Amino acid sequence: MENSWEEAIERKALEILTQRPRKGLQLIHKPASGDYSAVTISMDRKGRLKCFRRTWKRRYDLDPNNFERALATYLYFDKNPLVTYHTFGVEEEEFFKLYQQATRTPMPLDPESTSWGIDGVVYELWIGEPFSGINLRWWWKLPEKWMHLKPLVDYLLIASEIRELPQEEE
Repeated sequence: MENSWEEAIERKALEILTQRPRKGLQLIHKPASGDYSAVTISMDRKGRLKCFRRTWKRRYDLDPNNFERALATYLYFDKNPLVTYHTFGVEEEEFFKLYQQATRTPMPLDPESTSWGIDGVVYELWIGEPFSGINLRWWWKLPEKWMHLKPLVDYLLIASEIRELPQEEE
């Protein structure tokens, strides 16, 4: 049973955001407030990369009395759509180096993390193929035991323009 129309719209938007690639990885960025994003890099059979970001522009002006119309309007037909799609490029040699570092380094699946909160960002990193893969989830910062993933996660956030390069201290 649905708790609210807002939750139903959030589930549908996340379903669109998180469509898995044939082979590759996806990083989900879900701040407590603000837009959700899914960064996807997929590899075709020849090893070529396709890089894109879907962003869910969270809106709170939906009509609770007409859920189907609100969903159709805001997801697909509005001039300012709820889900947007942007492509971006990556430096392939650097990406593959980071990808191999992340996927070939042994790591425990239990992060033993004690971090929690009500504000901040939840991240999910999925690596694999449609019928097999691994999905890791954490809040705010990577657990210590998964820290070898940080260069890849940072690269994805910066390349997809979710986050800018850190400012150099003067």
